Amino acid sequence: GIFLVGRLGFVAVAVMDWWFPTVATIGFTTMLIGGWAALRQTDLKLLLAYGTVSQLGFLFAVIGAGDRNLVFGGLALLLAHAAFKASLFMTVGAIDKLTGTRDVRRLSGLGRTQPALQWTAIAATASMAAFPLTFGFAAKEAVFDGLIDRGPALIAVATIASVLTVAYSIRFLVGAFGPNDPDAEPATAPSGAPWGLLAPASALAATGIVLGVVPTLPKKLLEVAGSAIPGDVGVKLAVWPGFVPALGFSLASLVLGAVLALTPRIIKPIAGSSQMLPTAEGVFAASLRRLISGADRISGLIQNGSLPAYLATILLVAIGLPLTSLWRVEGLELPEPGSGIELMIAAVILSATVGLIAVRRRFAAVILLGAVGYGLAGLFLLLGGPDLAITQLLVETLVIGLFALVLRRLPAGFERFKLQPLRLAVAAAVSVFVVGLGLGFGAVQPDSAVSEGYLERSVPEAAGQNVVNVILVDFRGLDTLGEITVLAVAAIGAAGLVLPIVRSRKEQA
Repeated sequence: GIFLVGRLGFVAVAVMDWWFPTVATIGFTTMLIGGWAALRQTDLKLLLAYGTVSQLGFLFAVIGAGDRNLVFGGLALLLAHAAFKASLFMTVGAIDKLTGTRDVRRLSGLGRTQPALQWTAIAATASMAAFPLTFGFAAKEAVFDGLIDRGPALIAVATIASVLTVAYSIRFLVGAFGPNDPDAEPATAPSGAPWGLLAPASALAATGIVLGVVPTLPKKLLEVAGSAIPGDVGVKLAVWPGFVPALGFSLASLVLGAVLALTPRIIKPIAGSSQMLPTAEGVFAASLRRLISGADRISGLIQNGSLPAYLATILLVAIGLPLTSLWRVEGLELPEPGSGIELMIAAVILSATVGLIAVRRRFAAVILLGAVGYGLAGLFLLLGGPDLAITQLLVETLVIGLFALVLRRLPAGFERFKLQPLRLAVAAAVSVFVVGLGLGFGAVQPDSAVSEGYLERSVPEAAGQNVVNVILVDFRGLDTLGEITVLAVAAIGAAGLVLPIVRSRKEQA
């Protein structure tokens, strides 16, 4: 994820204003949450794991910023993090092998029997806390120097999050090697460290010190790694940056982190109490309960068993967003009056529609609904769409047949349609949408006729002399497939209606 935002960042910030605020919010929120969670752990490995989450959030924010200075500082911080965190995890492995536990409540006085392991942890932890003369300090100074140019809010959040980093770094050292819970049975460790784990851990910890004293050693590597970001690097890796603002924020995080870690009234409840902060599992479980509870209430309101309400919801959702777009369409004009036959068919459709509202017999409603469908088929035929007219006729016939079969099982009459305000509003919205959509399509004036484009492209692109076949098979192949599917469904439905009747009569004969 960090690699991905690093690659995309310098392009994204140029075209998306929300990119950097989003990346910074996600990164620093993760850094804060991970730091708090690290302070609450009594298992050394879990402490380092949550510390890693916190540091990854920091890296996410700065490497994904799309700024060459921040990317350069973030890559340096990534290198420092790789060295000190790998060293500390191997240190925990050595402690676990020596004592059989990673629980800070049982570890006490380990520094007296394992001085080499303790000094290895001190060197690595100093780099994690960004103590001067470590590579972690040089890398964080470069990051802070880049964040200062982004405004006071970001550097303030980064400083607060770094306070937590310093606090859990000291917490790790005190928990692993210092005196701890006097009431718990201490874990004993023999003298002599497992050199298979201590040697690489010490080498990595020493790397953080060496690069802290000579931070220019990996400069070329970091510049090559960040070469995808355009521009020059304005920040530097230095043993002593001078009295610059970034140094003040770094020193403030070190002092405040030490106060937080060494204040018993603060560190004890954070480390031992599960009530200090909510856990991720608790937040997830509570969110899930509230989600299900809210879904039950919403479902009780929406899923009320009313078919008209369901239909109104579907229609309003379907037309909501497109209806707002129609207001921006220019050139909406009413079409010219059609021929006399078109006006007659339109009068039949309108009469049948009004009759649907007035009738009380189900069969009459089906006939009038069929009249609307057949009228539309007549309009399709007059306007030069015989294929649409045939499809409409077949589907309308099938629907009427299905309605007739179903209505045999229902009472002959039903209550008259009530003109309720909400229903009228939904009907008006749908009608305005349909009319507006038709006018919007009619207002579009292409530069050239569609038929001319088909004629020009038929031979060179589809190698077909018969332009009608090319249109059906190539240019509008999916449309043809859809029409074939509709006709097939209509034919299957008609066969399903007719064949049982024919079979029944044969059996009776």
